[in-house]
Amino acid sequence: MRYTFEMTNKLVFVFSVSLLLIACGYFENDGVKSQKHIVGNIYLLEHNNTDEIDLAHDEGYGMYAIVVSDCNLVYYDPIENRIYAERPLTEWSSTYYSLILKDPSSRKVWEAIEMHEILETTFKKRTAKKSCVQIKLR
Repeated sequence: MRYTFEMTNKLVFVFSVSLLLIACGYFENDGVKSQKHIVGNIYLLEHNNTDEIDLAHDEGYGMYAIVVSDCNLVYYDPIENRIYAERPLTEWSSTYYSLILKDPSSRKVWEAIEMHEILETTFKKRTAKKSCVQIKLR
């Protein structure tokens, strides 16, 4: 009886550890395929296993905080010190963001940026300015 209990315990432990490693992405090849520096610690990233482009904040030691995932368009305005991003929701609608750069060189995302959702008309008006530059990864 005791042998069966110890064997079951070990089996449950090995199964739990394996499940944890798989869930955390340990066995995946999810490194950064390409990146483009925008300003401070703000980057555009593309990961190995996806075609999505993320607007991310570098927190150091290879750790990134995804600020806006799956960006369609990203603009940087150095005059207003802002980044504008479009994230598609469906084929017909998108969400638009204005990111105020408070201290883009900070390692803490809440100190680096302040994010606001904006209307499509506001996005188009602000990104049409001459000081606004579209950032492309490819």
